[in-house]
Amino acid sequence: MPIKQGVNMLKRLFFAIWLAGIAVEPASAGEILYRGVRPLAMGDAFTAVANDENAAFYNPAGLHWIETPHTAFLTPQVDIGTIPASLISPCGTEIDTATITDTLRGMVGKRQYLRGSLLTDYLRRDIQLGILLQARLEFEVHQPSYPYVDVDSGTDIVYFLGVAQGVWDDALKMGFSPKLVQRNELAKRYTVTDISSSNFDFMGDVKSGSAVGLDFGAIYTTEMMGYETSFGVAGQNIGRLNFSGGVNSVPAKVNLGASMRIPFDMWFGPYTLLAALDFKDVWNFYGPDRDIPKRFHFGMELPFNKYFTLRAGIKQSYWTYGAALAIGILKFSYANYTEELGGYGGQRGDVRNVLEVAAVF
Repeated sequence: MPIKQGVNMLKRLFFAIWLAGIAVEPASAGEILYRGVRPLAMGDAFTAVANDENAAFYNPAGLHWIETPHTAFLTPQVDIGTIPASLISPCGTEIDTATITDTLRGMVGKRQYLRGSLLTDYLRRDIQLGILLQARLEFEVHQPSYPYVDVDSGTDIVYFLGVAQGVWDDALKMGFSPKLVQRNELAKRYTVTDISSSNFDFMGDVKSGSAVGLDFGAIYTTEMMGYETSFGVAGQNIGRLNFSGGVNSVPAKVNLGASMRIPFDMWFGPYTLLAALDFKDVWNFYGPDRDIPKRFHFGMELPFNKYFTLRAGIKQSYWTYGAALAIGILKFSYANYTEELGGYGGQRGDVRNVLEVAAVF
């Protein structure tokens, strides 16, 4: 199939995504539904890769690349930023206001972050079916003179389906992924007076709601400079996730990506280096936040054999790295990345570590 024909098809698909999202406000710092440890180690550049269990959350078209079916039950993942030991304190009783004030002052300007998830899914070529359980704790203390806490935390249950199909001798892959999301959200500002009160009960501020979302995307694969090269486009939360129950909505998002597989010989045998580049959140680029480096993500992956893989990348102007080790049915994966909390790449980074242990059958 001619390259020009494939590129024209991608243009049409991108235009369809644009029409679907044109009524949506530009995406801001809306919460991302899920991020995998492998993409994060690769700088989160995965739009034109998406050939594993992360496909339904990055680009469902990548499901057409799946070669070996697998089933995974309750795969645990922990994403850790900064968690203070002083976070655990008695609630529902009188607490000394001065002690709380001093404790919060020690946290001013430091984002506190912890995320945990359990993923169960069945995956084979062109199909993925699964359930994601996820909890996220995130808050930040401001103003040392009289501290207050902005909390943005919650839990999710996500039921999802991914479907893909290849056309033109599999040069073009297309897919979609509907999702049902049930969310409990705590988005609230608390003062020292609130926290020290004997009547303090944050559970009363938790909002619950549900929403239906749809992702879809395409990946076109051809040969450039003698290497297998892919170009991808993915639309996430098309039409936005509008939750019931007063839960904050999640804006739509469009990502563009490219990847290349580069075979070479070194040491004990032939290897293939995977390089990927993403430009994320196209809508937000035209909004208040116009920083270009914050949108670019770059990643590399080098499998040395079927047991051990190294990964590295650049995410929002910060380095990322990670590795994976497979032993029998167990797979251990690790990633280190930095999340940009500021308005532009390199302004205010928050270092985080992700660990995942999967049992795949």
